[in-house]
Amino acid sequence: MAYLPSLLSQVVFTQTTNVQARAVARADINDSCIWSLNGTASGAVTVSGGANVELDCGVIANSSDTAGIDENGTGCLTGTEIKIVGNTQGDCVNPTAETGIAPVSDPLAALAAPSYTACSGGGPPNNCTGGDCTFNPGRYCTNINITTSGTATFNPGLYILDGAALTIGGSSTVVGVDVSFYLTENQGASHNITISGGADVTLSAPSDGELPGVLFYQDRNTMANITHQMTGGTNMQLNGIIYFPTVDMSFTGGSSLDQSASIIIADEVTFIGDAHLGDFETAPGNAILGNALMLQATLVE
Repeated sequence: MAYLPSLLSQVVFTQTTNVQARAVARADINDSCIWSLNGTASGAVTVSGGANVELDCGVIANSSDTAGIDENGTGCLTGTEIKIVGNTQGDCVNPTAETGIAPVSDPLAALAAPSYTACSGGGPPNNCTGGDCTFNPGRYCTNINITTSGTATFNPGLYILDGAALTIGGSSTVVGVDVSFYLTENQGASHNITISGGADVTLSAPSDGELPGVLFYQDRNTMANITHQMTGGTNMQLNGIIYFPTVDMSFTGGSSLDQSASIIIADEVTFIGDAHLGDFETAPGNAILGNALMLQATLVE
């Protein structure tokens, strides 16, 4: 509380008086777990067909379009809060969106790319098509293809996909604890992550190291027309930050991401068909993101 000598009041009052004032600021905590960074796209966040997106957290979209969030079909988008620069289209967006917000910056813009060395030799082959198989951290310069009827295990560590895709299909079971996948700038349109065909995938990010809390990280300088796809009856537990700042992410055709502690940051995010996301929680473990989630204080009094 500040005390300042009065000036105008001395014209009326002969004695010295003090003026008191106070300022009250409110810190707005952003609990969003889906961030769309595209500033102009129609349907930057799209929920169509029978997609049912139920979140224990919020959605934030940078698009200034009048249909920046587009809900159509029989599905719904439900979260703790929905915020968008432009507006929403559709009858089932809950709660009613807060529109006209100021554009938000990339919350992980300060996150440095990891360091890596030349392609690692030896180790398991990139194709896992038989029984159980194991992958070790390192730099992969050719695609990783998993279509086994057994279990593919990713040992803890950092996996560099350098011009390489990660494809998981069939009835594969894939597990990995304390793992991060970094996709370099050297990616083409076919160098995406695809999880399809009834695969069962459980992956969790590390709590320390070069990318604490980060499960997937696409180099922000990537300019290829890339969409990472989760399709066709897949069941996923993806625990960590999924960071695709300049490329898209799509859930279609029966894909399920239930009870995951995830934050998705992408250019655009699409849910089509009977895709389902539910029981999201806020992903743990990254100081840069934690600071970004605390929005600038607002003067309220």
